[in-house]
Amino acid sequence: MEDETDAHLKATVADNTKHTVILMDSDSIGTSAFAQAVPLRRIHTIITDANLSEEYRAAFEHRGIQLIAVE
Repeated sequence: MEDETDAHLKATVADNTKHTVILMDSDSIGTSAFAQAVPLRRIHTIITDANLSEEYRAAFEHRGIQLIAVE
């Protein structure tokens, strides 16, 4: 779980970038967090493992988020 200070720092960095890339394990996608660092509208690319469900793949593609799934 992320604390508010970490979330604020990440949000500030994302607000000042042209392209936001998120690296996260597929098990973390869809879970709620105490402090959300970067809203989906600010994410351009997500790098995750190949276990991401088709439901989330489709949702990210629908929002125009590039998805990179690695083994």
